[in-house]
Amino acid sequence: VSVSGTLGETVITTDIKSFSVPATLSGGTPSDPEPTVWQQILDKVDETQQIAQSVREDAEAGKFAATAEMVERAVSTYMTGLSPEMHRNTFRGKCLGESITEEQLTAIQDGRFYDLYVGDYWEINEVKYRIADINYWRNVGYPEQVQKPHILIVPDTTLGSGQMNANNSTAGGYRNSAMKNARLNQIADSLPDTFKNILISHRMFSDGTWINASVDLMNEVMVHGTYICTDHSNKQTSDTQQLALFRHVPELKTIGANYWLRNLSSAQTYTLVSQYGDASSDMATSTYGIRPVFAIG
Repeated sequence: VSVSGTLGETVITTDIKSFSVPATLSGGTPSDPEPTVWQQILDKVDETQQIAQSVREDAEAGKFAATAEMVERAVSTYMTGLSPEMHRNTFRGKCLGESITEEQLTAIQDGRFYDLYVGDYWEINEVKYRIADINYWRNVGYPEQVQKPHILIVPDTTLGSGQMNANNSTAGGYRNSAMKNARLNQIADSLPDTFKNILISHRMFSDGTWINASVDLMNEVMVHGTYICTDHSNKQTSDTQQLALFRHVPELKTIGANYWLRNLSSAQTYTLVSQYGDASSDMATSTYGIRPVFAIG
């Protein structure tokens, strides 16, 4: 094949190009020729222009305005893919019901924490029991360490009140106080059955030694992220991080009532969070609220 053309009286001819045609099969009807690559490109360009125009028209007509349901579904899909570690770095604040379901317990015990996030809560008898952290005590303790997946719970309100001691003394520390050895046992017994059946005990460092812990007072670090009123000789602890709940939403530290923390402030006083939100302390015989922390799993 060659191509020729004329320019005035001049004839211009290309070189001859050769190609082979496969042998023709006998019989049958030949199929239609396939479009050239160039024609396919042109067709795609035209199709793309039509799609773009259609999208523009739909957008101008408001067809892409997302409903609240669409947004919730999209957010839910995104959060489902988060790693277990990210569940403690995400505050949601969703009500999880009036008791722990089998699905929720499974999600805790298998360590995936599916559909459970910091700030979520169970509301039981008008008390919100809120997820304060996830796997906070993992690998902590002596001689035993916590290995089970777990969540920490802190109620939004106090569950009662009491004195740290019957006399104004902090001798023996928190581990020997009336609060630790008597009043908190009563608080533990009064918890909803949905929690009592799956409580996790752990080993906690307090007052210079490791002790058994289950339902306890928080310390200043767990609430504020640092020591403020704690006596300098009473700082060693196994609870070394601020709870994710208070890191995400500091306003939840303040509940409109004074509540005890477990750190000694002096020979006669213990630390507390005041109803005004400040770090404070008072005599061991003072009666203040009990806002405990405990783990389930």
